[in-house]
Amino acid sequence: MKYFILLGLVLIPFITKAQFTKGDMVLNLGASFTNQKGYDQQTAPSYLNFDRVSLSINTKFGHFIHENLAFGGLLEENIDMYKFAYNGNKDAYLSGSAGVFIQRYFTMSENFLFSIEAQSKFTRGYNSIDYYNPLIGDIDTQQSNYYALSLSAFPTFTFLPKPNWGIHASIGSISHTFTKSLSIDDTANETKLDFGSFSFGISYFFRD
Repeated sequence: MKYFILLGLVLIPFITKAQFTKGDMVLNLGASFTNQKGYDQQTAPSYLNFDRVSLSINTKFGHFIHENLAFGGLLEENIDMYKFAYNGNKDAYLSGSAGVFIQRYFTMSENFLFSIEAQSKFTRGYNSIDYYNPLIGDIDTQQSNYYALSLSAFPTFTFLPKPNWGIHASIGSISHTFTKSLSIDDTANETKLDFGSFSFGISYFFRD
């Protein structure tokens, strides 16, 4: 992700014209995928390794409130799966989100755009977590509901084969998330720089 941001910052001074004007609109249909190997810091040190696979589908509709600056709303559905190396247990998270986004576009050429997008989301979800239950001497499953509030930002490249159609892709993100369990008295805060996420999709621009 850092290379995309650096490239965008280098190109910004050479931007000479606006690709979009106030009153234009954009519709984005997209998906994101994450395949991550990492560490669960909430378990004992010998239990740190896990594999994570997640998929989300999203729809965004925005209005250009200024030249090359779009603001709008978003809807998202997510599935997140964790598998822990030390015992093979699997945790699953299913959720739906609604929120707002703001996206600043920079013109690289007539057919290529670079943008920085920031999102604020409210998420309502469900999780299923495997754990060892000493009362039964075996693996048990804990199910719970939760909600989360999050802020995130990420870079995006868009290719325009036609003036109104675009194909976009993003790699990496930075985010902060507050999570509150509705089943047990538990809260969590997490700030994350994620290099393993990839998102892609199509955009349609309504131009005046």
